[in-house]
Amino acid sequence: MFSGGIKAIMYLIDKKNNRLAKIEEKTFSELGFKEREHLQEWLANEPAVFGEDLLIIQKEFDGFADTRERLDLLALDKDGNLVIIENKLDDSGRDVTWQALKYASYCSGLSKEEIRVILQDYLTRCGSDAEDYVIKMAGKAQDDIMIENRLKSSDELRLEFWTALLKEMAKKSELFRNISPKKDNWISAGSGIAGVPFTFVILKAYARVETYIDTGDKDENKKLFDYLHQNKQAIETVFGEALTWERLDDKRASRICSGIDCNPYDKGNWDFIITELTERMVRFEKALRDHLKKYRSKWI
Repeated sequence: MFSGGIKAIMYLIDKKNNRLAKIEEKTFSELGFKEREHLQEWLANEPAVFGEDLLIIQKEFDGFADTRERLDLLALDKDGNLVIIENKLDDSGRDVTWQALKYASYCSGLSKEEIRVILQDYLTRCGSDAEDYVIKMAGKAQDDIMIENRLKSSDELRLEFWTALLKEMAKKSELFRNISPKKDNWISAGSGIAGVPFTFVILKAYARVETYIDTGDKDENKKLFDYLHQNKQAIETVFGEALTWERLDDKRASRICSGIDCNPYDKGNWDFIITELTERMVRFEKALRDHLKKYRSKWI
């Protein structure tokens, strides 16, 4: 192929005579090829031309509610994402981008089971001998993407939870005043000693306030833990109840915490959990504050 300006000219190599033969330019229409009968079949049977691994799961898909529109090809990529393929035989498809976006919105609500049915219908009509394998592959891809979507949903839920908790915490203490909500399952504020923060933690069925002692030095961590543990009675008296003391001898860090058994990922529990955690954090910080200051002035 030789490129002159913006127009490409194609040649055939005549190896026997050592010559080039110019290929006459013709459109698909001039050659008698049709969009649905030819182009669509080429693509459906050789999806590798798209430059990625695709599994075609339907042709001429029209399973949309309240519309008789149909998209040319529906596929899954190797990550389990639905792929919308809109074919155009020539350059007349000025609205192809709009069509693809519209079809993508139609397909966004398809469930894993609906996609399996779509694929099964396609395989049945095509008479494929690899139905079990392909269906399992499609199911696995959809399982993966559903897990990913659940993780994203959890991220957004945690962000919303911490936003609500920090708002309530601001009414009771200045400790987390400069802390912003995040998508992690923990959120911390400084205690005055590096590596010894005051932290809120939420797990699947459990939530707690803690200080996770990890200055980077195991001996230093254990020394600080032991110092606080020597004052256990005084600390727990101020806190108002027993704390959980975890020296964690097999680990570098140590932990002191107080938790509640309740699912933070259920919004129905939020009022109770947020009230309980923020009240505990106020008492927790108060109980440890003076001892941490004394340790810092004496040893650091």
